Amino acid sequence: MSGKRNSKPSAKRAAQPRGFFIFFGLCIFAITGGILWFNGRVSTLDCRRVESTQIDCAIETRWLGWLPLEQQTVQHLQSASVNQGCSENRKNPQSLETCVYGVELTTAGGVVALSPTLASGGNEEEKYALVAQINTFISDPSMPALHTAQSELGPQTFVLGGLALIGLAVAATQTTRLLTTRRGGTPGVKPAA
Repeated sequence: MSGKRNSKPSAKRAAQPRGFFIFFGLCIFAITGGILWFNGRVSTLDCRRVESTQIDCAIETRWLGWLPLEQQTVQHLQSASVNQGCSENRKNPQSLETCVYGVELTTAGGVVALSPTLASGGNEEEKYALVAQINTFISDPSMPALHTAQSELGPQTFVLGGLALIGLAVAATQTTRLLTTRRGGTPGVKPAA
């Protein structure tokens, strides 16, 4: 018996790190994809004046601006307002409040949210500008229609999207290597004929 050890790692030992990377990649993809699912919504509001005092609207919500999620009809629009929800950090009373903002539409039948989620961060001015635009349309009977959009997309959307794609790429690459190695081949090397 020669004193040489087999330098090739066993298939089981090689599969363990790849399994970890597959799991890690899928976790990154799932977490960032989930965040994008809730924060990647774009809501459009299309309103038309049926009569001088009656305004009917349609709200369409799309994911990342292209995948339709929800459509809703709003009749007898009366006003728009900003819904603000703030909370303080109870563990650290010196910290600043965290606030989220959303646009609400008041109709003859009640209050309807323009977007199903409140958005956090520095878009407070954007929400107030949108509310002013809607209320101007409501009060000006010479305007026949209004088309506007509320987007929760920002720079974080591109960062999270990139992380999701990296996680998916890591999982796909490691899965391909694992499956190719289990079949007895080496990735990228064709077996001899």
